[in-house]
Amino acid sequence: MSGSFFYSLREGLDGFRRAKLASFIALMTMSFALILVGIVTAVAVNLVGLVDTMRGRIEFEVFVDNGLANADMAELRQQLLQVRGVAAAQYISPAEAAEIFKREFARGDDKKGSSFLDALDANPLPASFRITLQKPFQNSAAVQQVAQDIEKLRGVDEVVYRRDLIEALDRYVKWALLIGSGFGIMFCVGAFLLVINDIRLVIHAKRRLIEIMQLVGATRAFVYRPLLVQGFLQGIAGGLLASGFIYLLYRLLLLQLGTALQLPNFLFIGLLLAGILLGLAASYLGARKYIQ
Repeated sequence: MSGSFFYSLREGLDGFRRAKLASFIALMTMSFALILVGIVTAVAVNLVGLVDTMRGRIEFEVFVDNGLANADMAELRQQLLQVRGVAAAQYISPAEAAEIFKREFARGDDKKGSSFLDALDANPLPASFRITLQKPFQNSAAVQQVAQDIEKLRGVDEVVYRRDLIEALDRYVKWALLIGSGFGIMFCVGAFLLVINDIRLVIHAKRRLIEIMQLVGATRAFVYRPLLVQGFLQGIAGGLLASGFIYLLYRLLLLQLGTALQLPNFLFIGLLLAGILLGLAASYLGARKYIQ
């Protein structure tokens, strides 16, 4: 058993020598494909984290009828909290709304916001509730449904939220992930085909030896094994090169940007496993196709 293993290992390593250029091109293409997949994954993780942070700030302004009594206002708050997807409902009185208005519009020596309210005999701002949503409901479809449910409640005049911003977030994230995934799949397929071609060249260089082995009764598994070892080693090398490049790029970005970028630990393990799987699958299919 050990002799067969070392024979397969030796022959697998010898395959790189027999097709140097093809092996180098296949390895570089595999590494580049895995680098692209890793970058897309890292960008997706950071993009999702950024979008989740922005979605967490999504709030509804629920304006209510000022004619509601205090008891009705308390009952309305309980009804808001019972709406599916609502996490919290903060009551804002007309007086508090006026203070918020003054803070937002009266900056420095600009007292327009304060002067506008002071010139009026009565506070025109209505009472409202500031609604925050539960995490699973922080997307455009769920937000729209929650808004519709709130609008049905008695005493609610209007529900205001940044619908355009929420839809834009969902749209841009979807397109970014689709485009990144498309490039990643395209380069993985290219690496897959190049590894198969590499195996074909190795088989062609060793065709006489393979024919002799088959004539003396060598099993198909015995003939395949060195090629699978070559694909396995190629996959490991590609995964390690991709992981090293992405880690160096990550450290460089940290030095240049000084921002807290996320680089998940599973990414390196995933790249290594993806490289091994890619190398083994391509080697097996190449051996099966070109060895009679």
